[in-house]
Amino acid sequence: MKLSGLFFIALTIYSKFSRRKNSPLPSRHYLFAGAFIGFLTGAVSVSGPPLALFLNRAKVSNRKFREIFAAFSVVTAVIAIAGYYQTGMISTETLKISLLFTPILLTGTIVGKKLNTKMSVSSFQRTNIVLTLIASLLLIVNPG
Repeated sequence: MKLSGLFFIALTIYSKFSRRKNSPLPSRHYLFAGAFIGFLTGAVSVSGPPLALFLNRAKVSNRKFREIFAAFSVVTAVIAIAGYYQTGMISTETLKISLLFTPILLTGTIVGKKLNTKMSVSSFQRTNIVLTLIASLLLIVNPG
């Protein structure tokens, strides 16, 4: 986990100072990229960075990017919890707690979508960088 934290800090700093412009992907690459992201997500439980890179490369608008990311996160969380429960990796008690927090997750997603229309791109980027750095530092300090 410490290595992951360091890796994400390095990526965050690189993305902050890198100003290289990406050219849009040819449409035939979307199927391959989507399959690769799906495989990577399922194999190593890393979905955020590959999805973000793909959406950025696909030239999706900032507002649409945020909405897709939020929906993707909710769906993958529900699928992960169901899969973990089915394989016995989480208990019935953990499932009950997860269901208890589901309305909070959905409410946060809805509120976030509303804020999405009001928050400027630069403010969103600053907030995202700060939260990513905090999460990465927590991975280093408290690897779980």
